[in-house]
Amino acid sequence: GSYRRPFMIGRSSNPHRGPKRAASRRRRSDERGAAIALVVMTLPVLLGSAGLAIDLGRGYLAQVQLARAVDGGALAAARVLRNGEEAARLEAEAVARANGVATGVRGIDTSLAFGTNDRGENTVTFRATRTLPTVFIRIFGIDQMNLAAEAEAAVPPLDIVMVLDVSGSLEQAGWWVWEALQDASRSFVALFSDQIDQIGLVSFQLSAHHDFQMRHNFRIPITHAINNLSPGGDTNIQQGFVLAREQLQSSWARPSAAKVVVFFTDGRATAVRSQFGGQDRILAVFGTNAPGMRGYFNNPNGLPPGLVVYPGSGGNPPGNWPGGGCRNVNSCTRGGHTITPAQTRSLAESEGLSAASQVRADGTLVYVIGLGNPNAADPSLVPDLPYLRRLANQGGIESASQPQGQMYFAPSGAELVQVFEEVAQDLIVRLAR
Repeated sequence: GSYRRPFMIGRSSNPHRGPKRAASRRRRSDERGAAIALVVMTLPVLLGSAGLAIDLGRGYLAQVQLARAVDGGALAAARVLRNGEEAARLEAEAVARANGVATGVRGIDTSLAFGTNDRGENTVTFRATRTLPTVFIRIFGIDQMNLAAEAEAAVPPLDIVMVLDVSGSLEQAGWWVWEALQDASRSFVALFSDQIDQIGLVSFQLSAHHDFQMRHNFRIPITHAINNLSPGGDTNIQQGFVLAREQLQSSWARPSAAKVVVFFTDGRATAVRSQFGGQDRILAVFGTNAPGMRGYFNNPNGLPPGLVVYPGSGGNPPGNWPGGGCRNVNSCTRGGHTITPAQTRSLAESEGLSAASQVRADGTLVYVIGLGNPNAADPSLVPDLPYLRRLANQGGIESASQPQGQMYFAPSGAELVQVFEEVAQDLIVRLAR
């Protein structure tokens, strides 16, 4: 046989292979050393980047919490500012606290400031700051983050005309109902600010009357005016809206103020001012249980407010209003024109809608409050709720381009205070949005 070199463990059969492997081992060792050195060098940067991301994330969440709290607090303060600055401050702090933001907790501080913007609106500015300690980026010498959020809410001033039906149906319903209306009206007025808002008062029956011209510092004089009202006479819805519009277009009205009419009635339209027989007159009808014309009245601007008057003619009793006629007739003819009770009621309703539409066309928001017993024997004493919704333009029923108000209904005097308060709260919340 042939000769074979024995296999030898741990020894290279190539005399040059050993040094090469040693060099390779040295290179791998050097590479591992370089990698470790690189990791050691970049580790602070990697840890710092991760720590920065974590701390910035914490800061972002804390900032969002501050912003949410001041937004809600400013709006809440604006809604109650009419009750005074202290009430606004307490409300803002309560809402912020509910959102996890309160002075003295976790480095948080809050403040509320009051002012006026360039549109003449009262404003509340709510500010919150927080010192947030860092966790990871302290290695860079950053021990805390200083956060801040601020929100301003405007309180639009209100120009309100309260229009009250003081017709005889309220007297028929009982003095307790009349007193409930007076209580509700006084409570409504007290919900608004003498300094921020302006309120006027109009009453209507056969005609309408300016009981108080809209202006500041209204609470006491309007309360006196409400106390001096007394029920009696017809229901001239048209003239109630006409005089409300006069106040809102007077020199007292403010361009920056939101315009509102709060209109109360307990019955259906039974009187209207219109051209009849070639002359400006007021026409009136009795309730449906006493059919017939109550008559017409000349010189509408001269009718005495708050009195039940009768059209004077012929042998009518003393004390009747001179310059009228057609009392207790089934139809009235003057100057070649004839009108019946049914036509008078229809005209009174259509002219009421037209007057309300003119008010809304000016950008005025109309709230209507209806009172009445749905089971009353005389249909004229039961408010026509669909008609009242049209006066308010509820849901845009009359015009999609005009302000959409709301109709409220109270089946008895006991609910009137609550309903008037609901109107006030709805109005304030709507304007604060």
